[in-house]
Amino acid sequence: MELVSELYKFGGCPDAIGKIDGKLTLVDWKTSNSVYPDMLIQLAAYKQLWEENFPDRPLYGFHLCRFSKEHGDFAHHYYSELNDAWEQFKLFRQAYDLDKLLKKRV
Repeated sequence: MELVSELYKFGGCPDAIGKIDGKLTLVDWKTSNSVYPDMLIQLAAYKQLWEENFPDRPLYGFHLCRFSKEHGDFAHHYYSELNDAWEQFKLFRQAYDLDKLLKKRV
């Protein structure tokens, strides 16, 4: 499902929203040999998208399911909150806007 943040001017498509113990949770699948900070930033951005579009349906936790590129090994990572990743996303979003302004000056 495509979601848009009118507040922060970005969009995205979470892989899945599911229920665990009756509570909504976000699930994202990655094919990678490791977990990288940008993956957590993306999860935090998906949280913002979801909660901005469905404020009456909060998320409880984030699941990153990683499949190794080399052997297909599986690893599951759970995060109860991603506040620091969301702060980083907002800084990147601000830098994106500043970069657009600077490009107009050259």
